Amino acid sequence: MNHEKALKIAERIASGHAMTKHVSRRREFTELIDREQFRRLIFEILFTPDAERDLARNRRAYWSDKHLTIVITDS
Repeated sequence: MNHEKALKIAERIASGHAMTKHVSRRREFTELIDREQFRRLIFEILFTPDAERDLARNRRAYWSDKHLTIVITDS
């Protein structure tokens, strides 16, 4: 994924329900304290994934070994 597209998607995800659901409510990322840190994490995974693959319903998964985290996007 190119740099600009990864930035755009990371911003959209960090500004959407993922921040509330995964960071604020479920506290799945205890080391993250704000939306900007969450956006940077998402960007890093999208831009330099360790693995990626297509999923059902026109989605794509990006995996980070370093963060043990998956980011799923709509294609």
